[in-house]
Amino acid sequence: MHTGLLSIQGTAIVRVEPDLALIRLAVSRTAPALADAFSRVRTAAQNVRAFLIASGNGEIRSSRIALHQSGIRPPPYAMEGGYVATVNFSCVVIDLEAVESVLTGVVSSGANRLTAIEFLTSNLQAARIEARRRAVLVAQEKANFYCEALGARLGEVVNISEGDFDASPRQSEHGQSTAAAADSDEKLGTFSPSSIPVGATVNLQFRLL
Repeated sequence: MHTGLLSIQGTAIVRVEPDLALIRLAVSRTAPALADAFSRVRTAAQNVRAFLIASGNGEIRSSRIALHQSGIRPPPYAMEGGYVATVNFSCVVIDLEAVESVLTGVVSSGANRLTAIEFLTSNLQAARIEARRRAVLVAQEKANFYCEALGARLGEVVNISEGDFDASPRQSEHGQSTAAAADSDEKLGTFSPSSIPVGATVNLQFRLL
C-alpha cells in the first residue's frame, strides 16, 4: 500500500493569432531657440494626431512635450547647440491590413521616429483561461501515468498552485524552443510564426492511496 503525496507540474500553451497592432512612435524637432523647438514639434504632433484620428484607428495616446538640450561639439566635429522637443505617441491599429498604410501616413504627417510595433490579441483573457484548463488536464494525466507505473492509486488533490510560465524563445538542448516544448499537445511546426503563445503552469499535489 502506497501512502504519501505526489507533486506534479503541468504546462500548456494556447496559440492565438494577433488581431491588433500597437504602434509606438515619436515626433521630434530640433531648433536653436527653445520657442521654435516647441512650436515645430507642436505643429508636427497635431498633424500626426489628425492623421491617426482620420484613419479610424483605435485608442490613441500622446505624451506631453519632452525637452532636452543638444550638445555642442568642438571642431572638427562642430555641431551647433539647440533644443530637441519630442512628443511620443502610441496607437492601436484594429485592422492589421492597415498597418503599412498607417506607418506610411504617420511618417508623411511628421513622425520621424518609430519606437516599436507589437502584435497583440483582443482574446487574451479567453486564451489564458483555456491554457489553465489544459494545464490542469496535463497534470492529471501525468499523475495517472506515474501512479499506474508505480502500482499506486491516485487520491484527492490536497494542494494546487499556479506556477510561472515563461514563453521566451530560449532553445532547449534538443534545439526546440521552450514554448514549443511544453506539456500541451502543441507540436513544433503546427502553428503560425506570427501566433502569440499564451501559457499557463499549474502545480498539483495528490494524495497517494
